[in-house]
Amino acid sequence: METKPAIEVDIDDIDLSEVNDCIKESIKAGREKSVPEEPLQFLSKYGLYKNGDFTNAAVVLFGKNPVKFFPQVRVRLSVFNTDKTGARILYDKIFENNLFKSIREITDFFDLAYGISSSFSDSDWKRKDVSPFPRLAIREAILNAFIHRDYASFSSSIAINIYPDKLQISSYGSLPKGISVKSLSKDHLSIPVNPDIAHIFFLRSWIEKIGIGTVKMIALCKELGFKVPSWKVQDKNVVVTFPDVVVPFNYSEGINEGINEGIDILINEGISEGINEGVSKSVRESYYDIIALILKEKSIKASEIADKLDRPYKTIERHISSLKQLNAIEFKGSNRTGGYEITNKLKELITTS
Repeated sequence: METKPAIEVDIDDIDLSEVNDCIKESIKAGREKSVPEEPLQFLSKYGLYKNGDFTNAAVVLFGKNPVKFFPQVRVRLSVFNTDKTGARILYDKIFENNLFKSIREITDFFDLAYGISSSFSDSDWKRKDVSPFPRLAIREAILNAFIHRDYASFSSSIAINIYPDKLQISSYGSLPKGISVKSLSKDHLSIPVNPDIAHIFFLRSWIEKIGIGTVKMIALCKELGFKVPSWKVQDKNVVVTFPDVVVPFNYSEGINEGINEGIDILINEGISEGINEGVSKSVRESYYDIIALILKEKSIKASEIADKLDRPYKTIERHISSLKQLNAIEFKGSNRTGGYEITNKLKELITTS
């Protein structure tokens, strides 16, 4: 599937800024010599652009809106109050960007839930983190799910389910040929289902040599004192389970609801005062993302918000201006060292909602 041409896709459907970032990281990683610096040449060298056509793998990796062509790239992250049938969903979100953006968004979700200020490192595998959860091991599991999933089927999916006593990541497909569940706990030769996709992740230093990811996950969990993950193949899905990995949703759920309710109150006040005529769903979601990021970072500049949320600076600047008018955020400090912070009024709304 990954090598077939995506006939309807043209260059406007490809996020060239993501391709350029990939090129820079690949050159910096130095895992291969003579990495082309021009996007189309880079994609051509690694089999993602052939005879004037982008391949399916190029769309999955670098598409601006890949779900338009491949609805199976969607990832659903859900949090349940129990693992029993009919469990109430506490949090539910669909991720449908290209692989790199979706991975960033998913890992940022965990950081926000745990109140951790820094994102997952893309390449610093030697860093020693004291963390309330095995963040690099979970990241490795997510990467494996993206790399090994069967994109050929429209029923293909990745589900990240969080229960009170475990975290499970389920990916449609099967274990690579010649690999058993038992062999995952030791070094093994692995032939990925999507070698073109896997090689780009390797070049970018987002993964190590194919075949050691599961071993690394076990080692990382042991190092931080967590129970080791387990794997099973069930109903055409590969499922990895992290026992006792629990996101603190009593806290996080309240914060999430508080942000939304606080925004609603301020928007309604703004409408009544003539500050806003109305706010669309997409703008409201942008407000939420900006405020959630400021809460995580404590203080942050507009340019950093645009970079971390991967949104156009002009759009973020416009939404920041509206949030300032609504008395949701304010800039504190000097122009050089200061940043945007949540106002006391919004803090009160969040904590009392």
